[in-house]
Amino acid sequence: MTTSNNINVGLHAALVRTANLVADSMKNKLSSGYPSGDEKYGWIPIQDTIVIGQVQESSASQSIQITLGGEKAPYAAAFEYGSGTWATVGPAGVYPIAARPGTPNLVFFWKKKGALFVGPALPIGHPGVEKKPYIKPSIDENREEIKSLLKKEFKVGILLGGRRVQVINVGS
Repeated sequence: MTTSNNINVGLHAALVRTANLVADSMKNKLSSGYPSGDEKYGWIPIQDTIVIGQVQESSASQSIQITLGGEKAPYAAAFEYGSGTWATVGPAGVYPIAARPGTPNLVFFWKKKGALFVGPALPIGHPGVEKKPYIKPSIDENREEIKSLLKKEFKVGILLGGRRVQVINVGS
């Protein structure tokens, strides 16, 4: 096995380990204070949508992708970046709330007004959700361990490649 093959194998393993580290951190953060899904719409908790892909290799790099959200948790990005009036990505504003097609009115108890609301649309709209990031903090809090894993695997890959690099300690 050549030096570059050893490096690639080591970096591949390090990428898988770091992806799992970040995914586990996100799952831990998402275990409380986030929506648990909505069976009525087929939605599930964000943490249940986290998928770690395969390592992708090109001639010059390796990468791994962590995906989450999608159709089963469409609100995943809203919690990372905020939505509606609290949006930090994209335009800010309220979301219109109207009765579903084929239904003449929205009907719900409006706590703030202390009364039943019945009408074709909510006049004030929905303000969205305030951001409560879980992706970037998971990366940030594991940054040093990620760098350490990648550095270690790179070094091991070089050393296993026929000792083409020799470390010489100078001094006492």
